[in-house]
Amino acid sequence: MKPAVRRRIIRGFSLVELVMVVMIVAVVSAIAIPRLNRGSTAAAESALRADLVALNKAIDLYAAEHNGDFPNTGRVASQLTLFTDEAGATSATLTGTHFYGPYVRTIPPQPLGTRKGNTAIATSDGPTVGWIYHPARGAIGPAGTLVGGAQIDVTVSIGDAVAQEVGVSQQD
Repeated sequence: MKPAVRRRIIRGFSLVELVMVVMIVAVVSAIAIPRLNRGSTAAAESALRADLVALNKAIDLYAAEHNGDFPNTGRVASQLTLFTDEAGATSATLTGTHFYGPYVRTIPPQPLGTRKGNTAIATSDGPTVGWIYHPARGAIGPAGTLVGGAQIDVTVSIGDAVAQEVGVSQQD
């Protein structure tokens, strides 16, 4: 009589099954990744709106406490983040003469586009500028463009910072 031969049964996935799983993962990824990207862009636009409201309200409050004068062009950031006196001179500490402000803790970084992460405030655009200040109107807007080349379009309503709208328009 012959001895019984034991066969090991190897269980696993066939090549066809593995290819099907890879195809399913690829299809799900192709659908999900663009949707996630749109979500992050919308979140950045929402953060931009909130930052604009905060900065413009800070400028309005500064003007209200300084006889209608808006922050000085060269010192906007310091006048919004430090204590000020009636003339707009700044101090890091609260004193008998420097008792106005601060109006914001820090200047928020630009959350969108080619100037993302920049906090500098200037009256014209530049590589390190995050925010554009309009001293005659006492308004602030975002600097730079979106990564695709579209302009970051901001409509600022003077005196009513809550009514600001941020949208994207194609560059002509």
